[in-house]
Amino acid sequence: MDLTAEEVAYARGLGRTIVHLRKRRRLSQADLARAAGLAQPDISHIERGLIRADSLALRRMAAAFEVTLPDLMAQVEIRSEE
Repeated sequence: MDLTAEEVAYARGLGRTIVHLRKRRRLSQADLARAAGLAQPDISHIERGLIRADSLALRRMAAAFEVTLPDLMAQVEIRSEE
């Protein structure tokens, strides 16, 4: 199933947010994966906007960052050029 332009832009924005939060906390992708109970390649794909994270993965990453899911989602910036 192909993604719409808006879905692609959102996935990329979410990826940038995950990278920002991860780096701010000085976590590697492997560290985040362990803390969130996810696979490191999945973290990489989410960060690059290649896959859409499901709600459970988002909740787990938010918990690893010690933020609420609404707070995590509020930080996602969608750029119109994407």
